[in-house]
Amino acid sequence: MWAGFLPRLSDYPLQGGFPAKKGVSQLSAHFCFGTLSVREVCRNIRESGQGGAAWLDGPARRAYCRRALPFSDGLLELTMKGGRAALHWLQLPKMIREPDRGGEALMRWQEGRTGVPIIDAAMRALNGGGSLHPALRRLCADFLTGRLNISAAHGEACFAARLTDYEYAVNHHNWQQVGRLNNPFAESLNLDPDGRFIRRHLPELAHLPASALHTPHLAGSDVETNGYPPPCVQV
Repeated sequence: MWAGFLPRLSDYPLQGGFPAKKGVSQLSAHFCFGTLSVREVCRNIRESGQGGAAWLDGPARRAYCRRALPFSDGLLELTMKGGRAALHWLQLPKMIREPDRGGEALMRWQEGRTGVPIIDAAMRALNGGGSLHPALRRLCADFLTGRLNISAAHGEACFAARLTDYEYAVNHHNWQQVGRLNNPFAESLNLDPDGRFIRRHLPELAHLPASALHTPHLAGSDVETNGYPPPCVQV
């Protein structure tokens, strides 16, 4: 896989941000389990003469998470001992709603039934293949915590059970950075402008034109969506 990606490395800055394109290396599982050495990859890039600085940010971040974990103020020990449950005595201000413990909204997010096409396509891709584009991981995480107001612990556990490149240090670090109130419909247009990724994973919407694919709930009652649900939360 690495030998096949190396010639395309120079295209990464332009292609890497689009989930429907083969712009990422899909080597994270190999780095995770040690079947590919980051040092070997760096040597190959140097010998090839290609500028791979943008792509190397990913392996470098993974290495950083591994090294930072033992010095993260006991977060590993606290988490393994169920430390989150011990923090329930903290009282949130009345104007702040306590994070949802899960329920129906969490299940819809996990199964790809939120009514937001880019989120649902991403989660179905994760469920079916065990991998997910980095930008979609962040978007799904932000949607769960920022829009559905569900604890990041639920999302962290979901990703841990599904990702083939799961590594505690990386997954835990990434889930500490989430919670932004992104507009998933606007992000959908940026990440999948022609709708190829959505059509690939949401066959019930594959017939829709690009103008309706990202926001089928706004397309009108005369547009057939084959039972696809409306958004489960107002955005």
